[in-house]
Amino acid sequence: MKRLCIILIALLSCASLTAQESSPSLHLHLDKSEQHQKIDHFGASDAWSIQYVGKDWEEEKKEKMAQWLFSKTLGEDGTPLGIGLSTWRFNIGAGSAQQGDASEIKDPWRRSFGIYDSLTHKVQISNQEGQLWFLQKAKELGVEHFTAFANSPPYALTKNQLAHGNAETTLNLPKENYALYAQFLTDFLIEMEKKKIHFNLISPFNEPQWDWGKKNGQEGTAVQNDEVAPIVRLMNEAFLQNDLTTKIEVAESAQYNYVYDPSSNRPQRDHQLWSFFHPESSNYIGDLKLVSPSFSAHAYFTTFPLSKLKSSRQVIGNLMKDYKNLSFYQSEYCLLENNEEIKGKGKDLGMDPALYMAKVIHYDLTIANASSWQWWLAVSPYNFKDGLIYVDKKDKSIVEDSKCLWVLGNFSRFVRPGMHRVTADLKGQFDQDQLLVSAYQSRKETVVVMVNLSHQSIDIALPNKKKKKTYRTSSAENLKYTICTDHVILQPRSVTTIVE
Repeated sequence: MKRLCIILIALLSCASLTAQESSPSLHLHLDKSEQHQKIDHFGASDAWSIQYVGKDWEEEKKEKMAQWLFSKTLGEDGTPLGIGLSTWRFNIGAGSAQQGDASEIKDPWRRSFGIYDSLTHKVQISNQEGQLWFLQKAKELGVEHFTAFANSPPYALTKNQLAHGNAETTLNLPKENYALYAQFLTDFLIEMEKKKIHFNLISPFNEPQWDWGKKNGQEGTAVQNDEVAPIVRLMNEAFLQNDLTTKIEVAESAQYNYVYDPSSNRPQRDHQLWSFFHPESSNYIGDLKLVSPSFSAHAYFTTFPLSKLKSSRQVIGNLMKDYKNLSFYQSEYCLLENNEEIKGKGKDLGMDPALYMAKVIHYDLTIANASSWQWWLAVSPYNFKDGLIYVDKKDKSIVEDSKCLWVLGNFSRFVRPGMHRVTADLKGQFDQDQLLVSAYQSRKETVVVMVNLSHQSIDIALPNKKKKKTYRTSSAENLKYTICTDHVILQPRSVTTIVE
C-alpha cells in the first residue's frame, strides 16, 4: 500500500508538471502591424586600450577578441562565435600619448596617440596602428557602420597646448583654429577613404557638459552650444568641398537631461536638441546637408532608481515625436554610477552587471525609442565594470570575455540594421519590472528578446507552433543555441533571444 501511494504521488507530480509545461501562465502577443523605430546598429568603442592591444598583443589573442566582437559565424552546434556588432566607434586621438607625462594624464592607457602633424598640418594615420588593426578587422568581419569620434582637438591646436581643458566651461580651442580643426577632421576622413574605410558618422565633440581638466585623467573639453554650431558649419562646408559624404554627429550629450532641460546645471550646454535642431535657435544646424538626422546622448547617471530610468527615457521618447526626421542614438554607456543595485568599481564578469545593462538597453529601445545602442570600452584593462572584454596590462596571455559581452550579443547579433521594433506584450499576471520583452522585425524574420531578471524559471507560450531558434545567455551559457516551438522556458537571471 505504501509503495502504491508513492507511485500515485509520483504520477500525480508528473501529471501536474506536464500540465504546467503544456499550459504556460504567460502568453506572448506580437502586433507586427504596429511598427516603432528603425534599428540602425549596436556597437562599442575602441578607446583607449585597443591601441595598445592591437599594436602589442599576439595575433592569436587579437583574432580571438575580434571574433568575439565582430563575428557573425555560428559554431558547429549553432551557437554564435561572436556578438556581430554592427557599428564600431574609432577614437581620433588628440596626441596626449606623444606628450607623455607632460600631458598631465597619469595613466598611459588613458592617453591617445595623435595623428596631427603641427608643422605640416598633415594627418599621419599610422600613429594609431593598433586601432587600425581592429578597424580593418571589423570591416573584414562585416561590420556595417563606422563612427569616428574625438574627445579633444589635437593638442597643438588647443588654447593650453594640452588634450584636456583647464576645467573651464568653454571650448579649449581658440576661434582662429576653428577652421584648422574642421580641416583636420576633413583630412582624417580623406586619408581613411584612401585606406578603403568609410566613416558613416564623425563626432567632433564628446560630453561637452563636463568641465574637463587635469583631474579627469583623460582627453576632453567643455563646449558651449554656440561653439559647436560654427565648427559644425565649417565641417559641413569642408566636407562638401572635398566630396565627402560622412555625416556629422551631434551632440554626444553627457546625460539625457542635457538633451531637453533648458535650465540645468550646465547653462549654454543644455537644451541641446532644441538648440541644434529647432529653426528658431541661433545655433540651428539641422538644415546642413551633412549633419546626421540623428541626435546622440549618453545614458550615464539616469538609470537608478527604476522610476528615473523610465521617466528620463519617456521624456526623450515624447520629445523625439516633435522631431520626426531625427533618430535617437544612445552612443555611450557603461556601469559607471554607484547605487543600491550596482557599483561601477570592481571587475565583474558575471550576470549581475550584464542584466543591469540589459535592463538599460531594454528601456532605451522601448521607451526612448533609441535606434542605436553603444557600449563604452570594447576592451578594458581596468578593475571596473566598463569593458566587454578584459585584458591585463602586465600579462598579455590574459584575455577574458564577460557576460556583458554576450548579453549585448542577445541584441546585437540578432537585431540587425534595418529592422523595426514592433509591439510585444505578455498576457497574464507577472512582475513587469522583472520580465522585459521586446520584439523586432524584418521582411525575413522576427526577433524577440526576453530578459528574466527574476530568480525563477518562467514558461511562456509563443504565438504559433513553428520551429524557432533560441539563444540563451545565463551564468553557464553564452548565446547557447536550442530549438523551441510553441513555448519557451526562460531560465532564472538570463536573457533569451528567439528568432523565427
